[in-house]
Amino acid sequence: MRGVIKLLHTGVGFKNKDRFYPGFTILEVLLVVSLSGLLFSGFLSFFIASVQLFHSIGYRSEISHQIRMGIEFLISDLEDADPQTITLIEETDVPFTYTQIMFSKYGSSDLYWFYINSSKNLIRARKRPGKNWGRTTIASGIEYLYLISTDPKLIQIEMGSEVAGTTVNLKTSVSPGFSWE
Repeated sequence: MRGVIKLLHTGVGFKNKDRFYPGFTILEVLLVVSLSGLLFSGFLSFFIASVQLFHSIGYRSEISHQIRMGIEFLISDLEDADPQTITLIEETDVPFTYTQIMFSKYGSSDLYWFYINSSKNLIRARKRPGKNWGRTTIASGIEYLYLISTDPKLIQIEMGSEVAGTTVNLKTSVSPGFSWE
């Protein structure tokens, strides 16, 4: 016990002939190691939180991009649509909400259909006369598509998804076709 107390008071060092060169005490070394561990764990938790935030922002950005791309594609097709052929289809699971749209373009007998499938993909289906439906995935990760036509010359479109507990959506209006006669 006496040697331990002497070691704590005098420190760890080395002796060169008759002279003693003091070093650090064990308490000082333990204090430095424990403070370094605390600082390291604090920096590590900050780093982990930063990486998680970066990933959630990246995912949210990707979903926003997918929604924007889906809306732009839908608008592009609707601007060429014949207004007399536009049909908003109500899904039975969601009352009073139109979730699908079907139409033909001017001068074409092709039928276009936009909907969201069970895999959360925005699908653009096209049926040519005498052929089967051809389907193309326009955007992915999209949970809902709402279509509202309160004004006969406008269709309001809302598309969105849930990301990390928050809703990411985009709303816009489009005037389909060239004339409303």
